Amino acid sequence: MKRHLWWMPCVAVAAGLTGVSANAQLNTIVFSENFDSLAGTLGDSVNERQGFPIVTELATDTDSEPIANAFSSTGPAGWVVNNNLGSYQGSPTLGNAGVPGQGVADYGVDEWQGWNFASKDFWSEAAGDQDRSLFTNATGTIAVVDPDEYFDLGPTDGSTGGPSNPVNGGFYNSGLSTPGISVAPGTLYTLSFDSSWRPESLDDGHPNNDGTLLDGDNNPIPDSDNDPLTSFVDLNNQAVEVVAVFDNGVRQTRTAWDSLGPANPGDPIPASFKDDTPNERIDNLNFGVPAGATSVKFEFNIANAGNDWWWAIDNLAVNELVGGAEVWTEDFEGVALGDSVNERRSLVADKVTAANDDAETFVRPDSFTKDAPAGWNVDNSDTPADTLGDNNVGVFEWEGWSFATEDFWTFADGSGRGDFDNASGVFAIADGDEWDDLGDPTDLGELNTLLETPAIDIPAIADGSRFAIKFDSSWRDEDDQAAILTVSLDGGSPTEILRWESQQTLDPNNTPGDPSDDVPNPFFHDDNTNEMVLLEIDTAGASTAQFAFRYIGTNDWWWAVDNIQVGIIPEPSTGLLLVLGGLLPFLNGRRG
Repeated sequence: MKRHLWWMPCVAVAAGLTGVSANAQLNTIVFSENFDSLAGTLGDSVNERQGFPIVTELATDTDSEPIANAFSSTGPAGWVVNNNLGSYQGSPTLGNAGVPGQGVADYGVDEWQGWNFASKDFWSEAAGDQDRSLFTNATGTIAVVDPDEYFDLGPTDGSTGGPSNPVNGGFYNSGLSTPGISVAPGTLYTLSFDSSWRPESLDDGHPNNDGTLLDGDNNPIPDSDNDPLTSFVDLNNQAVEVVAVFDNGVRQTRTAWDSLGPANPGDPIPASFKDDTPNERIDNLNFGVPAGATSVKFEFNIANAGNDWWWAIDNLAVNELVGGAEVWTEDFEGVALGDSVNERRSLVADKVTAANDDAETFVRPDSFTKDAPAGWNVDNSDTPADTLGDNNVGVFEWEGWSFATEDFWTFADGSGRGDFDNASGVFAIADGDEWDDLGDPTDLGELNTLLETPAIDIPAIADGSRFAIKFDSSWRDEDDQAAILTVSLDGGSPTEILRWESQQTLDPNNTPGDPSDDVPNPFFHDDNTNEMVLLEIDTAGASTAQFAFRYIGTNDWWWAVDNIQVGIIPEPSTGLLLVLGGLLPFLNGRRG
């Protein structure tokens, strides 16, 4: 806050710093508040909501459960999955045939072991979307082959005798064949279907076919013992083909594409390369029926894929090219989906920041309240009005000072919030970091919120004793965040008795970009997420005192307080307080 007077003396005295004993106590307490009276009044969360994430785990995992009606390895009648595919475009697949890890419980995600049939929503959610939901032509159940998700489960350190990375165990090859479709010799037909494709290539290691590292002339490179070196070579090139297979033995490739784009910027685009196409209708795969053939099957093959992306299809149809008579269709909606295996629903609720009407999440009960204890007041009038209220601009729970438990506060986010060990039960929290997590409220201004105590009667103070406020604090600083505590005596103007700021240096000459004349900020307070603060006040004969805790921040961090006590510190001879000369009385400090 560069607008403040940078030469003013610091007025905060915290436990553990020179001048105040960590054992200092108020022997006569005239007011206290720990906010625990609000525990029975906490209401349901609004934007800090719960969801149950999908996690990739073994089927035996006890902290998760399978998801019903998710996928099936069995397609419609007559469809065949071939997870031992060994050729692509007439050539052997690279290094291995089929899908590695078949039948191994901890190698490869079962739901994506070759071609499978799945709910489109399940597929997208299990994979964290990554553009899978863009397949909007598809509905309900689809056929999908997803090496990206398949290689999300497997040994990662070789400890089980497997590869050091699941994909190093072999590339991914799988075929899917339709049932036979009756066709007439000499007639022209067209195959059409919806497709979702995302490519990737040359970024996953795999041994050469003979397991050796070769030089530029394809000769084995020996090691120091003259044995061939084994290497993983990035040869993956996720590629697909659609092949018409007639019952007379004729095979016709109707289309094929792969992931191998231009080697260098500006190079020609290879004819076989297909870029990201997550939602496409392919409807021009025309074919004629050779003599002697009366039926055709179509193979949808994927080959040479590493930990790449996916191919998904839906809404297949074969029509006569002339006249358009429909011969055959398949949309997979007749597939009976079963429970998931490795893509499981976590039994531990995950935190989601979402709109208050989000149908995919649910509220967390008994979490927070905006209602302060009796006599207290929260004033948010200095925060932009459009960021206040349950309007999904700003996380409602943190729009100004709120009252919550550590359990809910750390549920909203960790980041050191759980270090406030001095606090217990319910406490007061101002959290600009969490406030900014919905609807970009900082585009409209800063969170500027005030928490005021009731007016507190000041008792008679014996000679040598002092009036003081003591509280526990959790503060994490960033950018222009500020914490300010003021006191108002007998209803008069507030006087600052504590100011913490996040800027370590100030620029009194206002020369941006030139740090040479910057000076230390006397109000800078570094992170301290668990401290006791004790401040003395010269009451000057006043009969009442009212304290106000102000937080100012944007997408910064927080200030939280608990266990607020106001009372009398006995004279120093008791040994309970070590007074640092020059800091008292505070009422000669800057007035707000």
